[in-house]
Amino acid sequence: MAGPLKDIRIVDFTRLYPGPFGTQLLGDLGADVIKVEDKNSPDYIRIFPPLFNKEGAGYMAVNRNKRSFAIDMKSDKGKELFFKLVEKSDVVVEQ
Repeated sequence: MAGPLKDIRIVDFTRLYPGPFGTQLLGDLGADVIKVEDKNSPDYIRIFPPLFNKEGAGYMAVNRNKRSFAIDMKSDKGKELFFKLVEKSDVVVEQ
């Protein structure tokens, strides 16, 4: 995506609305935003109604322009994957 942040990679470890909205704006400006969720505790707004295709509409609204995946953050492999991603990124956002 073009924009002033097109060469910036951001790891998004946020939940609910404020953090995801902030990283959405960074994605709108061209940043490569990668949302990481814990498999055992995904973002709570995924299940808040209204639902669209079994996903919360609010979740969908503040997570556009992002790639995402879920990992088990308590497992050794999950931690390893997360730290590898952090090494290849410019910013980590966590609220």
